[in-house]
Amino acid sequence: MIGLLAFLLGFASLAQAGTAAHPRAPGAVFRVPLAALPDTLNRLLREARNLRSFHTGPRHAPRLTVFFDPNCPFCARFWQSLWPRHREYRIRWIPVAYVRPDSARVAASILLANDPQAALVQNEEHFDYSNHRGGVMPAYRVPPELDRAIAKNTQFWRHWFGMLPVFFFRSAAGTHLFVGRPSPAQWRAIRQHALASR
Repeated sequence: MIGLLAFLLGFASLAQAGTAAHPRAPGAVFRVPLAALPDTLNRLLREARNLRSFHTGPRHAPRLTVFFDPNCPFCARFWQSLWPRHREYRIRWIPVAYVRPDSARVAASILLANDPQAALVQNEEHFDYSNHRGGVMPAYRVPPELDRAIAKNTQFWRHWFGMLPVFFFRSAAGTHLFVGRPSPAQWRAIRQHALASR
């Protein structure tokens, strides 16, 4: 029930604050029957762990799994609300490429950086909201393996979710999916219930 509540709270934040971008059709997870939703979310979180990503935060802290586009203004606003408390979480950042034609090359710049966390901070702190452009320069050349990995991230995200930002966390009640940017009260609830388990 708590997993469903978090799922619905994401829709509430989306409707109230306009905090998510989406392609033409909702992702498949939004059409999953309610009875099958807990098992589906557990499976998707397991599969997401195999996507190309990087981590920030203490290794044994409660875990979040975040999908983001480095050129997404809604993701940048999400980052602003999360980053002051980022040391409270172990965050898996999974970049996708949807908002701009160069999103994949910006994602590659972050993933290829010697310090991906610093590159992410640079991207979000210097985000250009008027042009929907992150603050990191796109990579000039992207290794084919990395290009395929970012495409796989994007295909997974687009098929299942299709909205940004979206993130997972686990609690004693199961796996939760949240769409959009949590309110301060919702962040407090997430911090209270999120687990450090993988």
